[in-house]
Amino acid sequence: ALPNGDGLKGDLYKALGALLDSIGQTAAPDPHDFQRLFREDQMVTHLFRHFLIAEHIITQLGRRPCTYPTLTPVHDHHLWGSVDSLLDRVVATLATACRAAPTAVTDATAAHLLHRQRMDLHEGRPAHRAAIEAAAPAMDGLTPTTFEDAFVSMHAALGD
Repeated sequence: ALPNGDGLKGDLYKALGALLDSIGQTAAPDPHDFQRLFREDQMVTHLFRHFLIAEHIITQLGRRPCTYPTLTPVHDHHLWGSVDSLLDRVVATLATACRAAPTAVTDATAAHLLHRQRMDLHEGRPAHRAAIEAAAPAMDGLTPTTFEDAFVSMHAALGD
């Protein structure tokens, strides 16, 4: 089920949806295709939003995904910076929640968040350095065992 708009999860879904729809307007060959792919059917919208995310990630790995109808490549769209910034803020918020209420969040969630933050730190992203460095000693040695563990824990942290 898709989030109903309540709480952090719903807010995140709405914000990402707006950003991805804006990127999708650039990707769609014409307004009719945008309407058909991003507005008429919720499941088709969901698929094409996720395709945009996949294109953004896969292109960085030297590959080019394809779809029908063909969309204009948007892997380097200027709004991806806003998506990254939004996700960084959510991760920082969850990391703060993990430190403030460790019983509310599983160790796998904390480990996944720390791993993501450390990766961002090593890639030169300055955002939230103080929060990352402050949380690091308490979470040393924790690593998510599988993607499924990380996503289940993230879902639990966001709540329903």
